Amino acid sequence: MEAGLDLMEVEKYMQKNNVLRKRDYERYEIMIPFIYTFGKRKEKFLCSELEKMHPCFSDEFTIDTSIKGITRKGFFEDVYVMNKLKLAEYERKRSIAGAGFFAEKESDIAKTGLNFPRRIFVEKRLKLTVYGVIFCLLLGITGIICGSLAGKALVFADEVIPVIRNVDSDAVILVGTPNWSSDLDSVVEAPLDYDNIMYTYHFYAGTHKSSARNTLTDALDAGLPVFISEYGFVSADGDGSVDTKEAAKWQDIIDEYQLSSCIWNLSNKAEGSALISSDCDKTADWEEEELSEQGQYFVNMLQSIDTSKQDDEEISDETSEDIKDKEQKLNQEKSNMEKKR
Repeated sequence: MEAGLDLMEVEKYMQKNNVLRKRDYERYEIMIPFIYTFGKRKEKFLCSELEKMHPCFSDEFTIDTSIKGITRKGFFEDVYVMNKLKLAEYERKRSIAGAGFFAEKESDIAKTGLNFPRRIFVEKRLKLTVYGVIFCLLLGITGIICGSLAGKALVFADEVIPVIRNVDSDAVILVGTPNWSSDLDSVVEAPLDYDNIMYTYHFYAGTHKSSARNTLTDALDAGLPVFISEYGFVSADGDGSVDTKEAAKWQDIIDEYQLSSCIWNLSNKAEGSALISSDCDKTADWEEEELSEQGQYFVNMLQSIDTSKQDDEEISDETSEDIKDKEQKLNQEKSNMEKKR
């Protein structure tokens, strides 16, 4: 871990010393509609907005953005504007060219509630620097990302949820769980203190069997709201044949607990988890023979789901008084029609 700590110190050093002085850049807050979110359309939109806001914006300036929040209409972003020559002066003083800078007095991002700094004016091919890559690997090895330290994967969610709630107070939020969304035990022991959230769970029938099903059902029986945000009937590597025996057992649980779920994946990639045959180039209106083995199994499964239980529940919700009211209304309508005749 000493190497990991050294890299963290390097990152802190970069945040402290590779700083753009406030006098050398300007920052604007701009709402970018979703249709202008990426590529040249975003660049063109930002330039048109900055021409209205910046006193002398031209090709002599370069821009970078950092997402601040999300609204119903688009992304709310901080837009940094800096003279290209001035930026080049900063770049010449750096030991790692193109690795980016931090804005003076804004690295804590207090307004967003997130606790990591935003690096700006990073060269595209170095958006994730060598330090960042190695640091992420170290985090993964120690279990903070992959989740071997139970519950640590929920730390980020605990910071992000309040930001989402500022935009939508009652939207359902899916929270990832440790060990590639397979560890529900640690969440049952220490769930997050928020309303209207669900915890994700992943399984692949060819790999995850009775033990994984027990983990899921134990969590559900304990009252944990679970959303199966990824699953397949093949192996966990996304390939192989459909394990029909295990798939049926998983589907029984989904039906019994009426779980929401998303199957992986809608593509024609040459792998077992793809729902479309790799020989098919169509993007819609597929015939059965154009589906993969998993695709055909999935469609047949959906067609065979017994909805009679749900229908019975809907009928049972209707009381005898409701039925009498309906009969009286029908009789009244008949009587009115006869009088008109």
